[in-house]
Amino acid sequence: MSLRNGCRRMRCLAILLYLVMACALPSLAEQSAPPPQKEAAVAVLFTNDVHCHYDRDIGYDGLMLYKKELEQRYAGVLLVDAGDAIQGAPLGAISGGEEPICLMNAVGYDVATLGNHEFDFGFDVLDRLQEELNCGYICANFCTADREPVYAPYKIIESGGMRVAFISADTPEIIYDARPLGATATIMWIRYRNYGLEPDRQSALVMMGAILSDTNNLQSNTTTSADREAIKALARLAGISDVDAFYQSMFRASLSYEGMTDEQVFLSNYKEYESGGTKYAIGCVNAFDEADAKDLAERMRRVIPSAAPEMDMAFAQISAFHDDVDFSYIVPSGDAAAEVLEAAFGDRAVFDGTSYVFKPGISRKQVLVPAITEVLEAHPTE
Repeated sequence: MSLRNGCRRMRCLAILLYLVMACALPSLAEQSAPPPQKEAAVAVLFTNDVHCHYDRDIGYDGLMLYKKELEQRYAGVLLVDAGDAIQGAPLGAISGGEEPICLMNAVGYDVATLGNHEFDFGFDVLDRLQEELNCGYICANFCTADREPVYAPYKIIESGGMRVAFISADTPEIIYDARPLGATATIMWIRYRNYGLEPDRQSALVMMGAILSDTNNLQSNTTTSADREAIKALARLAGISDVDAFYQSMFRASLSYEGMTDEQVFLSNYKEYESGGTKYAIGCVNAFDEADAKDLAERMRRVIPSAAPEMDMAFAQISAFHDDVDFSYIVPSGDAAAEVLEAAFGDRAVFDGTSYVFKPGISRKQVLVPAITEVLEAHPTE
């Protein structure tokens, strides 16, 4: 290699090294520069009424980025939610509030309080969500019957060299706006309790009966934990030791047809129809148990022809739907009506000599009428 070529290569290598160092210098300078001085303050970010819409506006992801940006400027940054976060969209309704809680944990909330929709899934669910939420809930005036706060009334957080206190108080009416809270009488009982009062024995008895009626002896799928708590308290005030026996006697009394003729019983819930040129009627009658149903079936068999004289055929539907009792007895007015039931239901019902028995019971509107209509329209009369 000639000296000239060697010098040229050395010069090229030197220029290349200079360019690399020149590009690296700003980066090195940035790395060695001290971080910017943060303001000696605590920034408080808050959200409210998110209603599960975590992707609207800047969304939870944008909120996380904004929080990180502020953490570069301030000595401390705290994130607070003022309620109504877990309900308002399918995400919350389907998961019972659990998925919004997971998202809040991912975002990193430091403080959260209750809105009216935090009560939507009932007290038991709210207690579970309170445990799942990393920061928990605070509320100073959501109290037990002994006026003790259910959750922490306040929270003190050390951030940015400071101690910041958060205190939460909800409007007194907030719990009455939540859904579902319970039966109407349950809400009345809660109002008594919130004012530190107790209903007298007669009032407690009436309220108890109303709750049991609305919730079908606490068996309805709309029954809430508040309904059950109210029944316990009201039973004590009313002096009722056996709530189920009380309900059964009340329910049986509600089914009484005392003072009514058999024809009036048949016509008490009576509707007329026409299909395929045939006029027919169905009278619905309620029974307490199968013994009642068999007695009513025999009585209705005798009275149907005179109770519906203008109909080509008629049926009495005697049903019981309560607790574990679920059946229907269908009494035809004659042979033609019986043939229609045979064609409509076949082996689905058992004939006991008077009635066609269905277990579980059937609905007049959703099952019996459509089945009879289909048969009559398939065989129209002239």
